[in-house]
Amino acid sequence: MFPLPTMNLVPTMTVESSQNPDPFSNPVTFTATVTAPNNPGNLTPTRTVQFWEVNPATGANIALLATVTLDSSGQASFTTSSLNRGSHRIKALYLGDSNFMSSFSTFDEMII
Repeated sequence: MFPLPTMNLVPTMTVESSQNPDPFSNPVTFTATVTAPNNPGNLTPTRTVQFWEVNPATGANIALLATVTLDSSGQASFTTSSLNRGSHRIKALYLGDSNFMSSFSTFDEMII
């Protein structure tokens, strides 16, 4: 269950990869960045980001790849070498905290 934000601030999210396309069986690092525009009080998003592989056509979650705690700069990263060859849509889902609502961003990765 997501925490209910008390301030209802809407974060901005991005997700990117260390290499795209990525050769099969090579490690690739995905990094999600959660920022807080229009932020009274200069609050920083906290808690966790989940990284999911999702169906590109429907957006439905296929597999949870990792759950990572945000660092002090609002970033969460994980590295994997277990993606099969082909196209993969990766979704980073920020779970929200007491000040910020949940948010997500997607990234299309090609494993060759």
